[in-house]
Amino acid sequence: MKKIFPPEIVDSSVESHFHKFSKFSNVIYIFTILLVIGIGISLFFIKTDISVQSAGIIRSLSDPVDITSPTVAEVIKTDIAENRLVKKGDTLVWLNSEKLKERIEYLNSIIIQNNDFQNDLKVLLDGKYSPTLETELFKSILAKYQQKLEDLNLEINLSEKSFNRTKLLFEQEVLPANELEKQQFQLEKAIENRKNFIKQNRSEWQQLITEYELSIKKYKNEISELYKDLKNYIILSPQTGYITNFNGIQSGSFVTVGQRIAIISPDDKLISEHYVSPNDIGYLRNKMPVRFQIHAYNYREWGFASGEVMDISNEVYLLNDKPFFKVRCSLEEQYLALENGIKGNLKKGLTTTARFQITKRSITQLLFDKADDWLNPKLNK
Repeated sequence: MKKIFPPEIVDSSVESHFHKFSKFSNVIYIFTILLVIGIGISLFFIKTDISVQSAGIIRSLSDPVDITSPTVAEVIKTDIAENRLVKKGDTLVWLNSEKLKERIEYLNSIIIQNNDFQNDLKVLLDGKYSPTLETELFKSILAKYQQKLEDLNLEINLSEKSFNRTKLLFEQEVLPANELEKQQFQLEKAIENRKNFIKQNRSEWQQLITEYELSIKKYKNEISELYKDLKNYIILSPQTGYITNFNGIQSGSFVTVGQRIAIISPDDKLISEHYVSPNDIGYLRNKMPVRFQIHAYNYREWGFASGEVMDISNEVYLLNDKPFFKVRCSLEEQYLALENGIKGNLKKGLTTTARFQITKRSITQLLFDKADDWLNPKLNK
């Protein structure tokens, strides 16, 4: 058979080239189609973590506590310095309490004196005057009382003698009856005066006993309050922690009521505190896992810290005139570490970014969410 084209031309033609490579091209084409289909199907099964992010800071679980002066006084001694670790109950400041101690000593002496007065008054009321009186005051009162009583007794004796003499003369019909009645009245009056004098003094003594009893009770109550006030003149550490913002008072300085002396930063468990916007707060719940990027440590080298949500505030806080909810999270690690073993300690004041892991979603769901954002932009405003 006669050939139209020489073999050299036929081998170089498009038809010859297609014949040689068409089977391999079909394989590549089919593989590409299957790969695209496989990737499309895998989008429904490949899932990724969805998180809400919020900036925050590492702090103590407890709030810082102010150390304030409870009274106005002169500083006698201090045992306080910036950044010093103190234990709960440690004495930090001694204030001058001499005036209170002098007042307590004075009141105690008054109470002792009033007790002695009471004892003497009870002796006077007893009327036996034994044992002897303890105080000079009531020894003097007793002397005046006895002198007055002797005068009254003398007056009675004189009136009685005058009455008896008048009575004898009356019986002899020398004096009239009215003279007898007059002397009898004088005698009865002298007896009544003595009786009233004794009654009045006993009443006054009983009243004094009551007054001294009330004053003793009053002074004891005042002493009790003064002892309570004395506790304010020794300022103790309200909790364990580190001293910060010390105002530098020294011996000889004066402090006023409510004056802040320092702040104690608690030495307890560290947490990470974050302010989350209202748009994201609905996704969060207690015990939700959280990952923390510590800004002081490059997360590509140091990795992340981990924890969980401890508490979500019910109150709304304003930060730069924008509403936020306060979220406190626990920290499971006390430090981050490099591969070579170098540790980076977590401490108060380090800033963080919390990634709250709210759910897992497939790539397809994310694509549909993104498309919905494009198609319905007003729903997200």
